[in-house]
Amino acid sequence: MANYNNSFKFYSNFLDAINQLDESERAQACYEFCKYGITGELPKEKALAMFCIGVSVSVQKYQGCGGNHNPTGKNQHSEKEVKTGQVGQVGQVGQVKQTKTETETKTETETETETETETETETETEDILMRCFNEFWNYYTPVKSNDGHFVAKGNKKACKEKFIKLINKGEKHETIIRGLEQYLKYCQANGICSCGAEVFLNQRRWENDYSSAGTIQSNVPSRIHRSNSDVVEAARQFAQMP
Repeated sequence: MANYNNSFKFYSNFLDAINQLDESERAQACYEFCKYGITGELPKEKALAMFCIGVSVSVQKYQGCGGNHNPTGKNQHSEKEVKTGQVGQVGQVGQVKQTKTETETKTETETETETETETETETETEDILMRCFNEFWNYYTPVKSNDGHFVAKGNKKACKEKFIKLINKGEKHETIIRGLEQYLKYCQANGICSCGAEVFLNQRRWENDYSSAGTIQSNVPSRIHRSNSDVVEAARQFAQMP
């Protein structure tokens, strides 16, 4: 800045120092000097730093001399200017703190809202999956074979985990239930014992075509009496299944 010196200069009072600056420089000079007086922090610009130190020393050196005086001998103008600058500075700091607090509060509120939304979405998804699984589980009615053999549905928790895993991978629960319906009808029509629910899912039996009489036998050995060779062959096929 044009009127700042890079060396100390003494002034008779604060107003004398300010009046020697251009009008465009006075606001920044007042701000930096008040900031220095309040915080003790000098501006980074060397010329401004010299100005602040020079004014500060001048105010102390000529305190009670020059300018308009009051009965105490203190320079009224300098004291008034400094106090006004201090009040202005404090007001600015207060506004900055208030704005920062409002911003932090707004950010925290937005974060809480996003978290609540995500939680609600996860809860809704879990509810939908549970409804789909319950529909599958309730529809799965085990079928007895002609010789009275019976296999229970199995462990509900393990079956639920498998079912939800399939749905999360993109399988449609309507397709699974439609395949289950065809599978159970096939077992009833042919006197075949149905498998457990988890086995049905693991072996993806809903994908089979149950319009063919050999569908079940090609995938899982039936409970109908067979010769030893038939049983061995069926066991071999079963062991090779994924």
